[in-house]
Amino acid sequence: MNKSKLREQIVLHEGLRLEAYKDTVGVWTIGVGRNMETNPVSDELGRTVNYPGGRITRDEAMILLDNDLNGAIADVRRNISFFDSLSEPRQMVLVDMAFNLGMRGLLGFRNMLSAVQSGDYARAAAEMLNSRWANQVGRRARTLSDMMENNRYFDGMSGPATSGSRTSSSSGGSSSGSRFSRGSSSSGSSGSSGGRDSDPSRGSDPRGSSGSRFSRDRDNGGSGGRDRDSGRDDDPRDRDGGGGGFSR
Repeated sequence: MNKSKLREQIVLHEGLRLEAYKDTVGVWTIGVGRNMETNPVSDELGRTVNYPGGRITRDEAMILLDNDLNGAIADVRRNISFFDSLSEPRQMVLVDMAFNLGMRGLLGFRNMLSAVQSGDYARAAAEMLNSRWANQVGRRARTLSDMMENNRYFDGMSGPATSGSRTSSSSGGSSSGSRFSRGSSSSGSSGSSGGRDSDPSRGSDPRGSSGSRFSRDRDNGGSGGRDRDSGRDDDPRDRDGGGGGFSR
């Protein structure tokens, strides 16, 4: 996987802060969404970074991000059996979602993952947008859905910041306002249903996952991964419920 492209994508989606700050749910955070409370940075940086007031350099932020990305990629590969059969842009979509939502949050998108596994990328993109997550993160969701449907590499945010319908067509043509480079093609994969969580009750609450690293996404405006309509992918009402938020 092209780590440089993925790093650029995550930094633009998550934001970069070099001084410790409290995110929107009160979690001390630094760098590119690193949760300092559950994952202190001292072992990775070889020095103590206190909060409040602690600062890191951009190079140090990239060290933390690379470690976090390696963990996210490993989690997705371990939990989604068909991950390695996907094209690189589509792999990046799943890693981005796991970084934002946590692995349990990604696995809560069962209809989307089923569509990805069967090679129905237009339906997968529609399932991504048919969620409260998409309403909350706005352009991030529209960008990732366009990447998924049209097999495009990330090259900047797509569409307006406010919520709106996806403009790309299922035939794989260019979407209005997008700035992407097309990736290599990939066939649909077969195999076991890797995108299924054995405990989907908390699929949309990334704070429920152990060893969580990350903090709330800057585009998120409310409780994470909850949808009002029970037919949608990340609605917890067909499971056991759970807390909200994107902190991990």
